[in-house]
Amino acid sequence: MDFEGEISATELFRRASRIFSEMFSEPESSILKKFLSREVESTTVIGPNLAIPHIIVEGEGKLAMVIARSKGGIFFPSADYPVYACFLLAGSKDTRNLYLKTLAAIAEMTGKKEFERRWLSAKDETALKNILLLSKRRRYGTN
Repeated sequence: MDFEGEISATELFRRASRIFSEMFSEPESSILKKFLSREVESTTVIGPNLAIPHIIVEGEGKLAMVIARSKGGIFFPSADYPVYACFLLAGSKDTRNLYLKTLAAIAEMTGKKEFERRWLSAKDETALKNILLLSKRRRYGTN
């Protein structure tokens, strides 16, 4: 998802919940509630440019990520600054290992000096996906 203007974390969660709902055949309202509860429990904002909201969904073999950029900023109630890159993860309990490897890859990628500049200057959603897919990073085994 790519937004020109600012957006609240709640609205972002609403829109991402629709996507995850279609992927997982789980009610949108249930997914939204999980994201909102998770954020109240402990913020998922990692720094001024990054948030990684994550939830556990019912079932087995489920893991998906929705990426979001907002040039105007994503505003989380717990943060004093906007976030521009958001990686929303949802997975079932049995995919925990892959989930942790995904988090490690995100941390490695977003920790590079050029990430913020490339992320904010990407032309469109395809360019954002390419930043993720084509970025040099350590490859983690599947076991």
